[in-house]
Amino acid sequence: MPTKPDVLVGERGDEKTDALIEIEDLHVQFALRTNAFSRLIGGSAGTVNAVDGVNLRLGRGEVVGLVGESGSGKSTLGRALLGLVHPTSGSIRYDGRELVGLPESRLRPLRRRLQMVFQDPHASMNPSMTVGGGISDALRIHGLHPEDRREAVGAALERVGLAPASRFIDKYPSELSGGQKQRAVIARAIALGPELLVADEPISMLDMSVRAKILGLMSELRRDLGLTYLYITHDLASARFFCDRVAIMYLGKIVEIGSTAEIFDNPRHPYTKALLRAVPDPDPSRSVPRELPRGEIPDAAAAPLGCAFHPRCPQAFAPCGWEARDLRMILEQRWTSVPAEQYESESRLVRDGTRFASPDSATSAVVHSSTPPELLEVLTSERTAHPDDPLWTGVHDLTADSAGVRVRLAEPVAPQLRPVPDSDASVSCHLFHDPAELPAEPDAVVLKKG
Repeated sequence: MPTKPDVLVGERGDEKTDALIEIEDLHVQFALRTNAFSRLIGGSAGTVNAVDGVNLRLGRGEVVGLVGESGSGKSTLGRALLGLVHPTSGSIRYDGRELVGLPESRLRPLRRRLQMVFQDPHASMNPSMTVGGGISDALRIHGLHPEDRREAVGAALERVGLAPASRFIDKYPSELSGGQKQRAVIARAIALGPELLVADEPISMLDMSVRAKILGLMSELRRDLGLTYLYITHDLASARFFCDRVAIMYLGKIVEIGSTAEIFDNPRHPYTKALLRAVPDPDPSRSVPRELPRGEIPDAAAAPLGCAFHPRCPQAFAPCGWEARDLRMILEQRWTSVPAEQYESESRLVRDGTRFASPDSATSAVVHSSTPPELLEVLTSERTAHPDDPLWTGVHDLTADSAGVRVRLAEPVAPQLRPVPDSDASVSCHLFHDPAELPAEPDAVVLKKG
């Protein structure tokens, strides 16, 4: 098995080895287009922060896993690392050389050292080219092995287990199984002599019987070729098997990072705990409480204030970033358990479902209602029924006036990724921050009519 590199602790608390890749405060934003005309003139209806201030180091020979749900920004981060998407700001240094802002003419020679294995092996190969032709074409583009290109292709195929190479070199992708295609894709990557492989869900589209073999092959290549991996996955089991360190992403941010043993044996961030609780138990006779997060992943174009996970977090409290729109989730949760007649009468109290609240500031907003006193009574009833809901820790008071119900909220504070004492992990969560750095706890919720 590959040996793990010596580990030091960096300034941000993440583990630091002889760094091959250093990512600092990386942002990737995508503009939203409302219609064809806005796309034509370059207009935008806002932006999506796909990667939002990520800091990460990859040591030589290290395997770092990037884990999170779909839409968390994992693949965008991997593509930004290779220049396949352009960062909005921040820094990516490869072996001390800055990659952000490099023109294509200077970035292309580096790409043979920084390769990617994509999720779908079927889409990764040109169906009109033979397996050998696809690998040979990559060598031709980079000017490698001009005299003995076919021999180099054969050596790469045999290195990934497609042996004898003569059986596969002249076949088309349609003649290969899914596992064989992924081996051919890996062969194309290693034929260029890379130092880093960004593996984006490399086993998710393969049969279960093949997945362990592909991970075993990647481990062998790491040992024999000295490869470094950024392993992007949503599969916690494979991350535990394959990775030295694991970084957990949520809505474009790394919320926890540490050694594999630390993340799996002692998870700290509530989102990490939720991911681990969601792993199916292979024993059908054992009942394990799941306690999955409530609600859905928020819209990345309008991410929550403070900690992005707070609307779904059972341990959230005042400074986590509560907003008036979080009251909508409380109401919708209430309406799933009341009679239909009660739902009809209460839902009519909210004036405009598409514009639930208008914020005056980060700590004040109005929930629109045609009959504010009645909406206030509903909220009072909900608070009385569920006083322990984390939302109420962040609400100073609710007041009915002519526009609706005015909400005064605790000041939101964005958590920072910081080292956890006496461990090799870092976590972005107020539960692990110095209480002196946070705003004072709010007073008890006050509910009153104007």
